[in-house]
Amino acid sequence: MSERPTALVTGASRGVGAAIARALAPTHDVLLGGRDEEALAALAAELPGSRPWPVELTRVTAAD
Repeated sequence: MSERPTALVTGASRGVGAAIARALAPTHDVLLGGRDEEALAALAAELPGSRPWPVELTRVTAAD
């Protein structure tokens, strides 16, 4: 990543999340969060300065 601001976009694998990531990409490094690892990798390849973060945020586990 670079000196640009970093944005975390959840749900970035499709729809509104992907659109937000594309809109931020010209001015931000974007961390692409979502469940679909392949879709995130494809979007990251399209957006320089971005990287995928495959994550499942709907399952909450207790911290020990």
